[in-house]
Amino acid sequence: MITHDIEFAADVADKFILMFNGEIAEIGDNKVLEDCIFYTTEINKLTRDFKGGIFTFKQFIEALEGNK
Repeated sequence: MITHDIEFAADVADKFILMFNGEIAEIGDNKVLEDCIFYTTEINKLTRDFKGGIFTFKQFIEALEGNK
């Protein structure tokens, strides 16, 4: 799948290839989203100081409820 929707990709994909300027910039699992500032989900930007590894709204709710 090819998409520019990082939130959608974080929700459905388990491997990522991030491209910049027509070149492959990163390849890996969702850790590539955690380590990036630009190529990540908005919820990850908001929660990275609270708890790492949150890429989707569902993961955020689970972390708040203590299910993770």
